[in-house]
Amino acid sequence: MSFINDMIGVTIELDQKEMEERITKFLLDNEKLIKGYQIVRDVMILTDKRIIIVDYLGLRGKKIEYQMIPYHKINRLYIETPGNLDTDYTLKIFISGSLEPIEKQIKSDVDIYELNRIIFSYMLTK
Repeated sequence: MSFINDMIGVTIELDQKEMEERITKFLLDNEKLIKGYQIVRDVMILTDKRIIIVDYLGLRGKKIEYQMIPYHKINRLYIETPGNLDTDYTLKIFISGSLEPIEKQIKSDVDIYELNRIIFSYMLTK
């Protein structure tokens, strides 16, 4: 992703190869990649078993935090649409046993309703 995209906060959909490069070492043998997004520097990848969030920390992003969220641990989703002066959706993922939700700002160029459908389809079948 370019420096300019980092500065303006563009959300990009990742292709299969880009998703594999980021999280192959965490995938189970029978786990399938469904959809992936790069949100500024961070990455959110949906598989058929869980959501994997890759959070690049610090100025240079050398320290990396990986969050693995199994669909069956998600209690609910919260989506806030952008207003007049805002260009971001807010996605909050509430997890069993956690006091605070995981929150991501997602640019309005992403189909948030498709993202919602994917997550819910796996939440309701697990």
